Amino acid sequence: MNSLLIVEDDIATLEPLGHFLEAKGYTIQTANTFEGALKMCQNGHPHMILADLYLPDGNAIDLLKKIRQISHEIIFILMTEMGETNQILEALRLGADDYLFKPFSNLETVVSVIAKQVKKHPVGGKTLTDTEVEQAEHIQEMISKGDFTMAFQPIFRLDDRSIFGYEALLRPGPSSPLPNPGTLMDLAKQVGVVRELDLACIEKALTIAPPNAPRLFLNIEVETLVDPDSLLRVIAVAERHKHPLVLEVTERGTVANLNVLVGPCEVLRKKRIALAVDDVGSGYASMEKVLSIRPHFLKIAMSITRSVDTDTIRRVMAESILYMSDRIGAAVIAEGIETEKEFKILQSVGVKLGQGYFLSPKV
Repeated sequence: MNSLLIVEDDIATLEPLGHFLEAKGYTIQTANTFEGALKMCQNGHPHMILADLYLPDGNAIDLLKKIRQISHEIIFILMTEMGETNQILEALRLGADDYLFKPFSNLETVVSVIAKQVKKHPVGGKTLTDTEVEQAEHIQEMISKGDFTMAFQPIFRLDDRSIFGYEALLRPGPSSPLPNPGTLMDLAKQVGVVRELDLACIEKALTIAPPNAPRLFLNIEVETLVDPDSLLRVIAVAERHKHPLVLEVTERGTVANLNVLVGPCEVLRKKRIALAVDDVGSGYASMEKVLSIRPHFLKIAMSITRSVDTDTIRRVMAESILYMSDRIGAAVIAEGIETEKEFKILQSVGVKLGQGYFLSPKV
């Protein structure tokens, strides 16, 4: 699956992009007009199309409509500038597979998005073992029956102990193949149903949340966030419910290129859905997420919160995160506050929001 048609009338974009992808092993065709691209697709289907939104004689959304009349198998990726959120959502509803923002700061991001779609549409599909098929079916049955619930842990303002929001946390039911939420999510990722489970948790949390919740913090896997169909469903669910929503981006395993998060996060910001990064300070990956997501909230890792009252290094790290948050305009939340001494130290260094068993257990 390496035949790729680039539809772009700007030579300054087309030529370096074409040369770069050719060097990566793709067979490249190019067109600089709507009619030229359509004629190429009618004469022989490329595996993938990268199409600029605006063309001299038409636009990529109308081209997509024509392409879908020819084939639903061609991977279609829209290229556009930041700010064209409505056009992106319209393209996704019409069957576009993904999108990219121009200008490209790093052409490796283009390769990552293409690779993601190739993986999503493999020739012959991924073969699961009998055991994996059975495990996937168990998880899907749990989802269809609604045999799980969500616990809600309050997030407090530390100065007056008023509730700032709630974090929703998965609690599997009896039909779950695994009782532990973390290992269940790991298994769902392994057998290819993590997006389904993620979306079910978001829907359930918004449905049963405390009615007076000022805002809800919901975990979302990177795999769900970067999948256009899942992104549309998250937006649709959020629009049906009136709770202000914060999506807390989590990841299981490594992500080859976190730059693929930039586009989805921009779309969510335009829809007034806030973003959070958890485990800040726990490693280089959390810092990379901050760079790609540009979050509204930074959550200090429990590994820093724990014993912050007795460990100078942990205290200095908390202060460093506060300094960074102040410079980027993000609020800081301390996770896992378990003792009064931790609470007092965090408050003394300037942390204004927190959660943990010292303040309140999950409800």
